[in-house]
Amino acid sequence: MASSFSCKKWNGGPSNDPPSRVSKRIALEARLLSHPLLQVIHDHTHAVRSGRVRCELEICPRCSQAPDVFKIHERRKRTFRVVVERLVHCVSSLLVRWKCGLCKQTFSECPAFALPYKRYVREVVLDFGRFYLNDDSTSYRKAVRVEGLPVFYDGEPDGVVDERVLSASTLQRWLGFLGRLEHTLRSALRLIRSASPRCDLFRRAQPVVSWKYRSLERRRRLQVGLSLMVAEASFQSLFATSIFPGLATHERWT
Repeated sequence: MASSFSCKKWNGGPSNDPPSRVSKRIALEARLLSHPLLQVIHDHTHAVRSGRVRCELEICPRCSQAPDVFKIHERRKRTFRVVVERLVHCVSSLLVRWKCGLCKQTFSECPAFALPYKRYVREVVLDFGRFYLNDDSTSYRKAVRVEGLPVFYDGEPDGVVDERVLSASTLQRWLGFLGRLEHTLRSALRLIRSASPRCDLFRRAQPVVSWKYRSLERRRRLQVGLSLMVAEASFQSLFATSIFPGLATHERWT
């Protein structure tokens, strides 16, 4: 099946790389094309290009009214980063900007795999954040490694090595972003309690070990992030959907 993935790849033409390197590149691209998350991004991109995408919101985030329809205002290219086999791969897709039929204002809606203002996809942000917050002995530097090894950026097809690695400061920024979603967390907990009053989520303490923060503000951010991770698991179990982006968008990502 032909694919519109824009991951850097060898296209079958002349190459100065040795045969072994070309073979490894082809094998890697074959695995990428079968990766479920990359397939989701590909399907979304194709749906946007063909106009077969709909806004998942019912209420306009600008005027708080419910129009009969949201129309596509524009499509914008966006590059997302996905971690596969200890490599950061850049994948091009499209974001849709919608126009409300009532107030005529426009807004962007994140696809299910993305987070606002983040290049890395939702799955990567939550997985690395969850690993750091759930393990009391793990530092930021350890948390951005996979099986104890650094995560590198994918190199160029011509063999140029990209020496950048996924940094601890990137994970710090992700957790700072998640830690600001207090309204989203409260809404999620309210919905969970309504659907499952006996859920033990509300009886479990979610402390963050003291060595992971130096200020009360950072402690608060990490605590909200940890509570979001726990709530996300219960939310998906009860409602078969993620807190992100639907509920978070409704709460204006606060």
